[in-house]
Amino acid sequence: MLRTECYEVIIQISKAFLVPKIGNHRSSSDIAIEFVKYDASNPEEMAKYDKAIVAIKEKHVPVVNQDMFKPSEVIQKLNALGQNVNTHWHTEMWRKYKVRPDGKAKDKANCKTDYCTFDRAHSDYLYTQSWINLLLEKELKIKNTKS
Repeated sequence: MLRTECYEVIIQISKAFLVPKIGNHRSSSDIAIEFVKYDASNPEEMAKYDKAIVAIKEKHVPVVNQDMFKPSEVIQKLNALGQNVNTHWHTEMWRKYKVRPDGKAKDKANCKTDYCTFDRAHSDYLYTQSWINLLLEKELKIKNTKS
């Protein structure tokens, strides 16, 4: 049996070949293999597999648009800091600072990417924490908030 520290290390596996040796009955087979998804949020269930683990392949799915905010989320963040802003105010601000083109523009991706990007898949604009900081500092006169 492998030591605990051997199988708790994350292993990157690119190919696995399984050669089953199946008998006439399930009980006469050499070994039954079942692939289960590792779920760190369920330690009790994962503890059941400690005795039989050979290797684990973790799947990391990248998060798209991480740390990007929809206009409504920008407004929520500002209002959570005690401001009283709305969608109309936010629209006036992106127009004032020219961070993105208006809705009729042909090139919707022509944004100031420090503050805003166009999400082609969803056909909408997303804003950065830098945009929120700019609004706080220049318009609302609040210095350097990182929330």
